[in-house]
Amino acid sequence: MKSTFLLLVIFVAAGLSLSAQNCKFEKNEVDKFTKTEVKLTKPILAYSKTVAGGLGGTDMLNLQAEKNGESYALLIKYIYTSKTAVFTNTSEGTSAEAEAKIMFLLENDSIITGTSLNTAQSASSKTSAVNHIDMKFQLTKEDMQQLKSHTIKTIRICKSNDVSQVMVEGEVKPKYSSEISRVIGCVVE
Repeated sequence: MKSTFLLLVIFVAAGLSLSAQNCKFEKNEVDKFTKTEVKLTKPILAYSKTVAGGLGGTDMLNLQAEKNGESYALLIKYIYTSKTAVFTNTSEGTSAEAEAKIMFLLENDSIITGTSLNTAQSASSKTSAVNHIDMKFQLTKEDMQQLKSHTIKTIRICKSNDVSQVMVEGEVKPKYSSEISRVIGCVVE
């Protein structure tokens, strides 16, 4: 009985150790002045869609999870080669407004919404047709915990606080949903 219990404890400890090793960080430190914990995961692919035809190309979302003290955010890089993206045109290029929204429809039909606090500007490659726009969306710890523990069915990014102005929307494949949950788990207890 004791040896069975000991084996169970070792197995659980090894499992927890392995899951902790799945976290890869660009930044994982404590600020020496403020003593604030700062974590930023390495990017993962969270969504991908190939668009065929005359407007063909690939749209992708890379995602990073961030914890800065008690603040949480998702950093999104929307990479697009197709002409399917809908943006606001400005003299500097294309942009998404401050207060843009990211929305996640979960398996239980609840919706988690994050808000961008800054205007996001697009950048294009001079050597290819690849464009991208970087956005940072603030979420609460509770929202991050929901994303960590539920399957994500659909993701939508709106270019403003008007949720009818959809920049990108798509079904999230189960493997991407698992990756999003895993990465969020790296910054949320």
